[in-house]
Amino acid sequence: MDKQWMLVGLGALFALMPLMNIGCCGNAGCSTLSARSNKKLEETTYEEVR
Repeated sequence: MDKQWMLVGLGALFALMPLMNIGCCGNAGCSTLSARSNKKLEETTYEEVR
């Protein structure tokens, strides 16, 4: 009755985005780069204090 079809289209867009697993930035737009390191971890030694 109010003829606000633009809001219906915008609502449909926001409803389909999580269903299609997409975002405003495209596929995996919010992913972060993982730092890869070839450093070997040293064994941690603990000393018991009494």
